[in-house]
Amino acid sequence: MTVKPLEIGLWLPTFGAGAVDEPDRLVCDAARLAESLGFGGLWTIDHPLAGAEIHDVSWLEPLTALSAVAAVTDRIRLGTAILVAGIRHPIWLAKQLATLAMVAGDRVTLGAASGWYDKEYESLGASIRQRRALTDECLEVTRQLLETPSVTFDGTGWSFEDVSIAPRPGWRIPFYIGGGSRLPDAGSENDVAHLSPSVLNRVTRYEGWLAPCAGNEQATIDDLAQVQAAVDDPASFGFAHVQWVHLVDTDDRERALDEQIPAFRQTMGSWHSREHLQRTYLTGSIGDIRARLRRLHAAGFDHVILGPVVRDLDQIELLGGLLTGITSDGREDGERAT
Repeated sequence: MTVKPLEIGLWLPTFGAGAVDEPDRLVCDAARLAESLGFGGLWTIDHPLAGAEIHDVSWLEPLTALSAVAAVTDRIRLGTAILVAGIRHPIWLAKQLATLAMVAGDRVTLGAASGWYDKEYESLGASIRQRRALTDECLEVTRQLLETPSVTFDGTGWSFEDVSIAPRPGWRIPFYIGGGSRLPDAGSENDVAHLSPSVLNRVTRYEGWLAPCAGNEQATIDDLAQVQAAVDDPASFGFAHVQWVHLVDTDDRERALDEQIPAFRQTMGSWHSREHLQRTYLTGSIGDIRARLRRLHAAGFDHVILGPVVRDLDQIELLGGLLTGITSDGREDGERAT
């Protein structure tokens, strides 16, 4: 299979802690900086609630944040990675996406998945036990509302007759579906990580896949192979991966880890072991991280979204150096093709 150019995106710093006393300018400043450095996309995360279960930080609403970002950028892709579709009403979601598309043009991508936090479902009047059906229905109906003049639907979560939204974009907004392997049961020797059939079926109905950050590199690449085999036309399909990172300007792996582990614990939680953080996220020297990006690209990913774990423009500047250190075909500058 032909390997497409590698695009590096940025998870915007839309997370914070507690109440604030003044407007937060960092998100728009980060967006301007990322576009000037040549990042390929700006992405936001969706968590309506705050709590210790979700890294004990709070999150800006993703589509509202992207609307602000659209006003201060011109070319860069804008997307959610991911939006929890199962707790969204499809009429509101379609209207929000259409509005964002009207102000941002064809730069918008919806990254969506079913989510995992049961309290978010319960607080919004749904049950996480129905998340599969609610997610599928939300995506199906949202696509219909964006592309057809009249929609009638009767499903698990919503029922309505002959509804429409306007204006509608005259182009298709790509949907990238998130999901990865269910982790194996530690108590069973015969249980292995695998993508559930329902997730794989959902992924193949749309334009791209978003591999989650939780999980080791080999499991992510194994999932990628399953998705590549399942889609009809891999050449026209998008393969993206999101990863948390804290870049340290050194080629000394141990020195980098000594700075990275406290930074990860600041956002992810102090209870995470050094071994878990190393195994799960992008850690190590600049050379280590470049090598991992090359391996992900060689396996078939064409978009990697990097999320700094600290709210710091200096981190975005450092990450911008990775864009010049790796060419569009994934090789380091000066490395010869074979």
